[in-house]
Amino acid sequence: MVKVVPSVCGMSSKFMKNRTLQRKYWHCCGVPLNAVLLIFFILLFTQGKAASSWLLNNLNSISESQQKDITQAVKKIIGLYTIHCGFTNDTKISDAFSDSLILHWRSFNKTARTFYGDSQGIPALHATVEALWCSTNSKATAAANCACLSGGADGQQAGNKQHHKNVKADTSAGAAVVESDLAAAALGRRRLLISSSVLQDYAYLYVYAAYAVFMGYPEVANQVIQYSGADPLWLESVIVNLLDKGKYEYRPVPDIQTGYVYPLTTKTGSTTAPITVAIMGDWGTGMPQALDMLQKIQTIFNPDVVLHLGDVYYSGTSDQQINYQCIPASNLSGGTQYYTIPGNHDYYSGGGPFLDCVDYLRSNTTVTQQQASFHALNGTDWVIVSLDTGYNDRDVFSIESDMTYLEDNQAEWANYQISAAKAAGKRVIVNSHHQLFTRSSTVGQSSNGSYPTVNTRLHANMSASLPHIEAWFWGHEHSLATFEPYAGLQRGRLLGSSAIPMLLNSEPYAPNSELISVSSIGADGLPEQIAGSAEMSEASFGYYYQHSFALLTLTGSKSTITYYELDWDCRVGLFTGGCTWYDPVKIWSETM
Repeated sequence: MVKVVPSVCGMSSKFMKNRTLQRKYWHCCGVPLNAVLLIFFILLFTQGKAASSWLLNNLNSISESQQKDITQAVKKIIGLYTIHCGFTNDTKISDAFSDSLILHWRSFNKTARTFYGDSQGIPALHATVEALWCSTNSKATAAANCACLSGGADGQQAGNKQHHKNVKADTSAGAAVVESDLAAAALGRRRLLISSSVLQDYAYLYVYAAYAVFMGYPEVANQVIQYSGADPLWLESVIVNLLDKGKYEYRPVPDIQTGYVYPLTTKTGSTTAPITVAIMGDWGTGMPQALDMLQKIQTIFNPDVVLHLGDVYYSGTSDQQINYQCIPASNLSGGTQYYTIPGNHDYYSGGGPFLDCVDYLRSNTTVTQQQASFHALNGTDWVIVSLDTGYNDRDVFSIESDMTYLEDNQAEWANYQISAAKAAGKRVIVNSHHQLFTRSSTVGQSSNGSYPTVNTRLHANMSASLPHIEAWFWGHEHSLATFEPYAGLQRGRLLGSSAIPMLLNSEPYAPNSELISVSSIGADGLPEQIAGSAEMSEASFGYYYQHSFALLTLTGSKSTITYYELDWDCRVGLFTGGCTWYDPVKIWSETM
């Protein structure tokens, strides 16, 4: 397949992948490192979405002076961009951006006042706009700022280098102001700070998305912005969670021994032939690439079972469960079964829509027998136990501090299923949405305020069974990693990378220095990844990682786990544009 080359006003894939050149461009053109989502909130993402509709119907007023400041700021940065790209219709573009930004200013004001109180409503946003333009002052003209892109005389280059230093200094100062105000506005210990490199990436991607919309390719803008950290519609999770508080639905198991247990077989009903199981994590976005992944899993691998580790976005509402999970799953054919568990996002809407989806699939299709939010698949040689860890992480305001755990009824059921499997000489695989342990994120906060590497509550739920678990797959972190034995678990496998876009500069593999090890349960130091094992790699588009899934092949008492990733690319040209999804490529495999 011929790969497309992403370009925006002549910026080639070489430009996009050359990070030194990228940063030179942004500095030289007067765009500060922190020019991020507040600048380029395009109208594409403010229309036709439930969250935006709710927000736009509840807007606070905005002063004329604020509106003027926003408009001028947007026109300034669009003006710089226009000079480089050679646009002639810059007024139309900048007007659209400024109007969009004003709408989101109003929305943020209303939301912030509701959730943080009147005293914290505007400061973060206002300080951000102030800081974003600190390096677009009169130190140099826009034309001079961009001169370095095409070279020039030595003296001119020297002047540009000095300007580069000035911009860098101003940007650092501006970043400190922004981070200070964001920290002040943060609720609890929820961290809202974003590194300068990530902000710079989002600034470029918003320009790229804006150009895509301008050229008539909104699907490209969707692909590079939606569900990223710069997507303003994540606010829907907050809104829906507030509206649905106290409306949670959960189905305890009626019988510890036999409840929610279903057969693990091939599509033809065989319990002895090799059984293939595809596992996806954090997959429920409804984006073309997510749907393409499921379709390719079906057509290329034709598995007996597809398992989803949870999270339908943004908030697991009825529409989202229907369109992003139920309909795609119902299209599975040839006897392939589908089983799913909820994540925290599924419970932001109470969990009812998730169960409605499960009930619909069971009653109206042949793809599942699932009845609740957790289940076990029982075969001749293997048992796959899938847990509901989302129920006790259902508050969007305490997502970082909450340490989720199993309800007593579910914990008793899970440990019984594993002990019964051991007694019968079977091997066990466990799935959950949340991590048992982490190296780069958090699993919740201890009573003393520290952040341990291990979810000690979930560990306590399952400690008796850990020696009998061959592998435990989880998502929640939007990454892919395979870990060495840790905290009493032989194989911890992170597989939350099936759909949510993850920036290269977000450094998902960097260790979290705040984490505290828990030596008392065999968790010394940080979890270590297996050297040379499965990791995400850069997408052809640049900026983001590829998406991935795993395929289990159960042959008697043996199992092979193969990890695949799917590359993607997007482009916008003068006459053509669009995105391309590539076939899955094997990146690593292991046996157990």
